[in-house]
Amino acid sequence: PGFLLSNSDKQALVTQLEAAESDPQLKVLEPVGWFVSHTRLGLVLTDEDVELFNRYFPEPWQTALVLHPDKTGKARAGFFLREADGRLR
Repeated sequence: PGFLLSNSDKQALVTQLEAAESDPQLKVLEPVGWFVSHTRLGLVLTDEDVELFNRYFPEPWQTALVLHPDKTGKARAGFFLREADGRLR
């Protein structure tokens, strides 16, 4: 199965990120990135993933974590980082 964020999911993410900025306990923290799980694609970022990453986590130091679980319950993981020129590695 594949799942994409709906417009209301994206708005909920924005609301959550904005709420954290006004919460005294969370205000001192910054999100370091986000993660996504791909059961079929492996350790890749799709075009939709890259759009979400660039839109909501645009800082050069923020990361994306991709998880690829298998049927045995194990998972592989890969981190994606931005190069100085903005390319993802």
